Amino acid sequence: IRSDDVGMLQQIQLLKYCNILVFSVLYITNNVAHSLTCLLVYMGPLGIAECEL
Repeated sequence: IRSDDVGMLQQIQLLKYCNILVFSVLYITNNVAHSLTCLLVYMGPLGIAECEL
């Protein structure tokens, strides 16, 4: 294996990790936003019960 091949593999691994990280952050942000919106929309007496968290 030549040294530039190793470099390529390392870059691909790094890209994979970056993608996973970005998707995780987006997923969590989306869930938090959904929960907050849900709480704001359903602030009635049945609020939390109606809210699908």
